Amino acid sequence: MMSFDLTVFQSSQYSNNPSIQSLVSSAKNDDLSAICELAHLVYEGEDASRDYTIAADLWEYAAQKGNYTALLGLADCYFTGNGRPEDEARAFKMFSQVYNDHPEMLHALCQIGRMYVHAWGVPRDITKGLEVLNRAWKAGHSRAATEIGCTYLYNLERTVENVVTAIKWFQRASDMGDPKGCYQLGSIYFNGDYGAQKSNSLAFNLLMKGRHYSDALSLLLTSECCEVGTKEDVNSVVEEAIRRAQYGDADLQSDVGYAYAKGKSLPHDVAQAELWYRLAVKNGNAHAAFRLGSSYLYGFDGFEKNIKNALEYLTYAAEHGQAYAMSTLGDLYDDLYDHDFYEIPYSDAKELALHWWSAAADAGESGCASKAASQYERDGKLDLALKYYLIAAKEEYTSCYMPIARMYLYGRGCKPDYKAAVEYFSKAVMDSAGAFYKGEVEFHYGEMYENGWGYPQDYDQAVKHYSAAAEAGYAEAKDALSHFKKGFFGWKKI
Repeated sequence: MMSFDLTVFQSSQYSNNPSIQSLVSSAKNDDLSAICELAHLVYEGEDASRDYTIAADLWEYAAQKGNYTALLGLADCYFTGNGRPEDEARAFKMFSQVYNDHPEMLHALCQIGRMYVHAWGVPRDITKGLEVLNRAWKAGHSRAATEIGCTYLYNLERTVENVVTAIKWFQRASDMGDPKGCYQLGSIYFNGDYGAQKSNSLAFNLLMKGRHYSDALSLLLTSECCEVGTKEDVNSVVEEAIRRAQYGDADLQSDVGYAYAKGKSLPHDVAQAELWYRLAVKNGNAHAAFRLGSSYLYGFDGFEKNIKNALEYLTYAAEHGQAYAMSTLGDLYDDLYDHDFYEIPYSDAKELALHWWSAAADAGESGCASKAASQYERDGKLDLALKYYLIAAKEEYTSCYMPIARMYLYGRGCKPDYKAAVEYFSKAVMDSAGAFYKGEVEFHYGEMYENGWGYPQDYDQAVKHYSAAAEAGYAEAKDALSHFKKGFFGWKKI
């Protein structure tokens, strides 16, 4: 008999549902299939309030009894961190056990392939991951086709060939009815991404087909059915989105809030937007926290500006991995230096700005890398300055080329690297702002020839470059030239 409590299913939302009560009755008699169905209901939160912990408890009980459907569900809990502590290595072992004993369970095989692609619980091996996903697809698993497409689009070099391949796989997945595949292809058509011709009608049909996938339903909601759906379509999407949001889907809660904020599919209502955003944050949605924090900060969509609320929600979002929130916080603290009203001491604001710029850069917001680098350089933390300048330069923030070149030339934050210095000096003068740096670059080349840095010492070449720098208006070049005198066999130092 059951060793855990099923009283949660006695609440009004369940007690009036005959099918759920039938499952509860069977579960009380140790029917493992019924237990798994109940777990799926509360995990997905479509016809019942979402509760990951209850789902995990139910699956764990059934798995201990030898039910492999339950073990598969429990593996998903450890994989996502929903209802159980996130443990990717443990999840990988559980998926492998399920597939090895029950090769017809293709979801397990698909998850194994994804984990190889993303290095989740196992070392990254994209080739092996694609091979595993292909096996799952050939066996009829539609989600595997979507994941192959995602691998080509997001995990391999962004070439035309790989983008075309990705779209072909999304088409296969959508043809097989995979909701995520429908979303991926639908969003490409809606946005006109990757060279695809924008088509709201194609996007609408795909997203409606894949609306079981929350992201597809969200895009339909926030785009008013891609601006081509009928009023009945919009009402149907709104009804489904709110129902699933009420059952605990935090992503949809955030997007219902956004729809109210923007007046998309729902009437503009700041109070309702705030309510749904807060509910989504309560359920762990960092993007909702970013939206709410930004609304308080800038007064978006009719929100009243509130700096303290903005800091609270932006900090929550940033601490939960939202790179945009990290970037916004860095800029906000940078702006708070001269505002005593906010009761943030200058030193604290400065440190917090630098902290969040660095975190944002590490999370992929390369625009913050340049800001962090400049501050680290001013603070004398030259190794960190060089690190973040290089991150920014990699993403073609061209203003970082000269600082990098100077640091390599003089060994600031690193050992002198004259080859790298020349590389970045060359990039700087080739940039659209290169004329501004021409005099300084010529001066540094003069230094290199004068001192034998990276080139054989050659005073004639040194004077040539110093002269070019002086002609370009670089003041220090005139002083450098004053230390040379023309001799019978060329220039010499005096």
